[in-house]
Amino acid sequence: MGVFILESEVQILKSKDFEIHYINIQACVNNQLIHYHDSYELAFFIKANLNIFIKDINYSINDGDMIFINEYDIHKIIYNQNIQYSRYVINFKKEFLMPVLEHLQMQSLLQVLSGKLNGKIILKISQKNEMIEMFNSLVKLNTKIESKGNGIEEKSLIKAWLIIILTKINELNLFLPNKKEVQVQKIIKYIDKNYANNLTLDKMQEVFNLSKFHISHIFKEITGFSVIEYIQYTRVIEAQKMLKESKDIIDVCFSCGFTNIPHFYRVFKKISKVTPYKFKKL
Repeated sequence: MGVFILESEVQILKSKDFEIHYINIQACVNNQLIHYHDSYELAFFIKANLNIFIKDINYSINDGDMIFINEYDIHKIIYNQNIQYSRYVINFKKEFLMPVLEHLQMQSLLQVLSGKLNGKIILKISQKNEMIEMFNSLVKLNTKIESKGNGIEEKSLIKAWLIIILTKINELNLFLPNKKEVQVQKIIKYIDKNYANNLTLDKMQEVFNLSKFHISHIFKEITGFSVIEYIQYTRVIEAQKMLKESKDIIDVCFSCGFTNIPHFYRVFKKISKVTPYKFKKL
């Protein structure tokens, strides 16, 4: 079993079309990791005692829990000291599965999973053991691909196993949010829809008929982010998507809700660790 120390910073983790990892380690300090992916993430916790903030909900994670995270959803993982941490993590991009899903007339599966109010799945012991077998099969298949350098047959089997797993967790997703979480979900949806506009707490106070102090408090409590931080992360994520499409940096700046170029550069570099210009080149 390894030991690890985590740095608390925002990272974008770029994935291959499909990746799976298993780790069994121990956190030696209380710490947190804030990041987001350009892919879907499915985490299966064999042994864990931690918290994960995903967009608008704080999930308490224990042995046997699973989490489905949508692409580009910011999530903060808060680790407890000296706790054993054992889990599988799958990252996959939409284009990896979509041709097969369309052939099976199941193309709405990812959209349904992404649109759920929550991403946590609590497994019974029998379900947990079944999932362990399926995840182990995926690890073995992926190892074969890495050793062969190709593995067309193995890739097809991986897609089949992954679709089975996603179908099962879609049926098992039963977690219900509380009142505060529902309020924050509405605020998150409002930000996601209006990030390109001038967003202020005064405006949100009018829209939601809640005091801006209450909005700030519950937002921080549920997500771990301030409202301003979340707006900035949302704008930068959208800017990254546009820069990947080779759009003009100035157009991207104003299209994503920033009011001037210097501020856009400062916020983008703070979150992405590189300037918009370098991100576009990379």
